[in-house]
Amino acid sequence: GPRVDVVTLLREPVSRAISHFYFFRRFAYAPKSMKSRTINEWLLESNEQELLDSRDAWQDGQAAVSWLTGTHIASWVGCTKAEIPAKEEKAKDHVAMLQLAAERLDSTRWFGILEDLPRSMELLQHEFQLEKTPTMARANQARKTQRVELTDEAREVLRSLIPQDLWLYDYSKLLFEARWNHYQTGTYVPPEMPPIPQQIPCWSNRFHLQCGSGPLAERFPVDKVAD
Repeated sequence: GPRVDVVTLLREPVSRAISHFYFFRRFAYAPKSMKSRTINEWLLESNEQELLDSRDAWQDGQAAVSWLTGTHIASWVGCTKAEIPAKEEKAKDHVAMLQLAAERLDSTRWFGILEDLPRSMELLQHEFQLEKTPTMARANQARKTQRVELTDEAREVLRSLIPQDLWLYDYSKLLFEARWNHYQTGTYVPPEMPPIPQQIPCWSNRFHLQCGSGPLAERFPVDKVAD
């Protein structure tokens, strides 16, 4: 088949989830438990069903892993209802998913990091031999929303919900530096992949949220079968 060059832009997962919270709650279909709370209250007070109702905002994988592994289940990305069970079953193996996501990130022709946009755009120009360095418009749809600063406690809760995306983001920074150094020196030294965690604090699907460790372990213990 035809050659496909994959490009993507990554964002720090906690910042992405915070932004998605404010974006999501603007819509009529956003759950009341989300609209009536600050982001800190939402993270610290929501019960399991309330968090699952707003899972689109924090779901582990939204920042990268689900996209790179082909396990995203939203209808708006072209996933049919018939495909969801198999994708959710595949996504249960987080070790395999992280390995696959890392391999696919490594196979991209270009990827950038939003927090390092100038160098990212310079690499894009170099990789595709563009006449000018690209610029990217940044329009925050929720910019007029009054935001509340995330507390340290709420930040740790959010981090515990998205361990896979956080791991991949850490690896992406190493891979980005390796590509930048290659661009600067002509020598590519593959980065050492961080150890893949055998256990993660929290895991979820559409129906369950389970946390075996971290700040949510008491609220959402692993005491039931997730299917």
